[in-house]
Amino acid sequence: MVSNSPLPTEVEDSRLWGSHLELRLAVDGVCHVLDHLRLEPGDEIEMLLSTGQWLRGRYRWTGMPTSLPELHLEVVGHARHAGCGVLDAVLPIPIGATLRRL
Repeated sequence: MVSNSPLPTEVEDSRLWGSHLELRLAVDGVCHVLDHLRLEPGDEIEMLLSTGQWLRGRYRWTGMPTSLPELHLEVVGHARHAGCGVLDAVLPIPIGATLRRL
């Protein structure tokens, strides 16, 4: 059966399958771009894991081209001194990672 639906646009496709960060030069310095839009600290994104699952977190970066950007996650856990609650976990975003905006 052939669908008459139009092909997805590049942006729709990247939202579904993800894309890669690009380092760009901006007026105020260097920045990361995802899906043709600048990423700002705290933007919610997802990173594709090797299991095929998406991991949701918030984007952070020092602004230094030599440092990796990070994915900040809130996880429920038990801290030795704080008891049960929400803990902050940080994962570096590897070069070439597949990401998508939310």
